[in-house]
Amino acid sequence: VLRQFGFGHRFLKWIAILLSSASTRVLLNGVPGPPIWHKEGLRQGDSLSPQLFVLAVDTLGRLFRRAHDTGILQPLHPRRPISAISLYADDVMLFYHATTSDIAAVKEILNLFGRASGLKVNYAKSSATVLHGEQGAPEMITGLGCSTAALPVTYLGIPLTT
Repeated sequence: VLRQFGFGHRFLKWIAILLSSASTRVLLNGVPGPPIWHKEGLRQGDSLSPQLFVLAVDTLGRLFRRAHDTGILQPLHPRRPISAISLYADDVMLFYHATTSDIAAVKEILNLFGRASGLKVNYAKSSATVLHGEQGAPEMITGLGCSTAALPVTYLGIPLTT
């Protein structure tokens, strides 16, 4: 991801060193144990974590834009380009047609992103709301593995309704 944004080899190597040189010690009866070296991933609370997460999630946004631009996903409005994704911190909101093809495409994009990034959607904590859709749209949503939610829904603390 960083390479795609134009960062050079030297910078990428610095980031790799920062991530691979971290260690943790466990206090046992007030005595620090031997270091446990982190082999991959970020620690919770790591100062680099939010920035790297934003870069990764930006890639998810690019995948959805490309799917829209190539016709894999239907445009939301026939004459006006409308953003179909909202990314804020670790919250993602997607706006798509409740059709069999769009739902299948959304699931495939999320799976592709998960395989490439190691980040996975927690469908147990996710929900979908159908505003208008094909006959049986709520049943199609169930195929995603997330719950269905009725309006109003709350996103970033704000109730959303039609």
